Amino acid sequence: MSARGPEDGNPASDHGSDLLGTLAARLAEKSPALVLVYGEPGSGKSSLVRALVQRVEGPTLFVAYRILSLGPGSSGAGTPPTQVELLLLDPDRAVADGLAQQAPTEAIPVSFAPTGAQSEGPRVPPQLTAAVEAMASAGGGTLFVDSWDRRSEEAYRALSGLKTGGIEVTASIAPLQEQLGRIPVHTVIAMLGRPEPSADSLADVALILGREEIDGSPAHVLHVEKSAVPVPGPDQMLFSTEHGGFFCPPPQEAPPIRGVPAPDPEIEAHPGSYWPGSAEYARAFGRLRFNGYTVLELLDEAPSAISGALGFPMIAWTLLHGGRVVWVPSPMLSHGRILRILAGVVPPDQIRQNLRILSASSAESTLGEMRAVALPVRKAQHGEGELRTADAPPVEPMFPDAYQFLKGRSGDGLSLFVLALDGLRALSATSGNAYDPATFPLLVERYARIEHFHGLGIVRGDDALARGVLPTADTWLRIRQRHGQTVITGVRPKTPAYLMDWEGTLERYTLHALS
Repeated sequence: MSARGPEDGNPASDHGSDLLGTLAARLAEKSPALVLVYGEPGSGKSSLVRALVQRVEGPTLFVAYRILSLGPGSSGAGTPPTQVELLLLDPDRAVADGLAQQAPTEAIPVSFAPTGAQSEGPRVPPQLTAAVEAMASAGGGTLFVDSWDRRSEEAYRALSGLKTGGIEVTASIAPLQEQLGRIPVHTVIAMLGRPEPSADSLADVALILGREEIDGSPAHVLHVEKSAVPVPGPDQMLFSTEHGGFFCPPPQEAPPIRGVPAPDPEIEAHPGSYWPGSAEYARAFGRLRFNGYTVLELLDEAPSAISGALGFPMIAWTLLHGGRVVWVPSPMLSHGRILRILAGVVPPDQIRQNLRILSASSAESTLGEMRAVALPVRKAQHGEGELRTADAPPVEPMFPDAYQFLKGRSGDGLSLFVLALDGLRALSATSGNAYDPATFPLLVERYARIEHFHGLGIVRGDDALARGVLPTADTWLRIRQRHGQTVITGVRPKTPAYLMDWEGTLERYTLHALS
C-alpha cells in the first residue's frame, strides 16, 4: 500500500529528517517496533500520533481507549485504570471505502485484568488479534493505540462514520501494553503518565511529552527517554501543537541572509500603526506603533541573522512604500552586502533616495552609483556631561544628519531608524562619540517626535547600553536558543513563546506557538 499524503496544514511534513520522519522510517522496516508515547492529559500525545499516522506506509489499525475510572482509593497519578472504554477502528479500510462506509467493530469481547491479577479470558480481544494477524500475513502494518481525547474521538468518528459509543470493560491498560509489545506488527501506544519500567524495557522508542517555562511562558517539550534508532538533535526537543497539529523540527540555525523575500501584503490598515512587512510577525506581536520603539534582545548565543530575518521585511516594506530608513548595521553587515540583499525586491532609485546607512568613514568605494546611501557620522555637538540631568535644555539628537533625513521624508511614509548596538559601538570607536546607559535614551528621544517614526533596536542581553534601550521599548522581544531551536517571546507586551522555523532555503520564517 502506498504512503499516505501529508495532512493538510501539518507543517511537520515539510521536514524529511525530523522526529516524525525518523519514526516513520523505522515503522517502514520489516522487523516489528514498539513506540511508546507518555504524557499527562493535554501534553500533545494524540497530536503526535495523528501526525505520525500521516507519515507511515502500509496498513494501519486504531485502538482508541478512554479511562472511565481509576482503582478504589487511588489519588489518580500512577494508578492503573479499572474501567476503560475501548474502540477498534480500521482507518485504511474507511479511507478506501470513501469515508463513513466502513462501520467500526460493534462488539469486542474483552477480558483484561488489572495489573498483577489473573485473567481467564484472552489478553487481547479476538477481533484485534485477527486484524493484527491479517496485517502480519499481508507483510506488516502499524497498530496505533491512543487515548480517546475529544479531538481524537472527533477524528476517529469522522474517519469511520462512527455513530455510537465504544465498549465499557473492566481492565488495566498495562497488560494490553505488555501484550502489544510482543505482536508481529509495529505498534505505537500513547499512554497517560510516566513510563513503567517493565513496559519501557520492551520499547524500541520511548518518548515523554511534558512542559517547561521559557521567559514565564509554558512550552511543550519532548524528552527521548529511550531510542534504538538515532533521532535528530538532542534528547530534549521543543514542539508545537498549534491548530491541533504536531510540529517538531530538527535543530536548526538561522540561514545566512542572502536575499529578502518580497514583504507580505498588508492585511488590514490600522490608524496609528504601520505594517511590519510580515504576516507572521503581525499575527504574533502586532503592528509597528507610530512614535514607538521595538527592541530585539538576543540571548543564549542567538545568531544575528535572526534579527535580520525579522528586520529586513520591515525595511523593505518601508522603502517600497515611500518611507525613509536610517540604518546603523552590525559590523558583520557591510554596506555592499546590505544593498545586494535589498536589491532583489526594492528598485535602485528607491534605495538611493530613501535609505541611509551610517558610516564612520567615507563611502565605500565599492558602492559605485550607490555611494549616496552612506552617511558619514560627525561628532556629537554636546559633551556627555551635558546630557545627564532631566531638566537640561533639549539636546541635539544622536546623528543629527540622520535625524534631518528622516524628518524630511514626504507623504505618510514611515520613518524607520534601525540600530544595532554592536554597530553603534563600532561607530563610537571610530568617530569618538561616547554613549552610556544614562545618556543614550536622551540622545534617541528626539527621534520619537518625528511624525510616523518607529525605531528598531537590536541588542545583546549582556550589553550595558541595553539597560538604556529596553525601558523605552513599546515592543520588547526576547530571542534565545533552547534545545537547538530559536524561540521568540514577547516580554512587552507579554506573548506566548514561539518556535521560529525557516521555509526551505528562503529567509522567510514561520512562527509556531509553543504553549
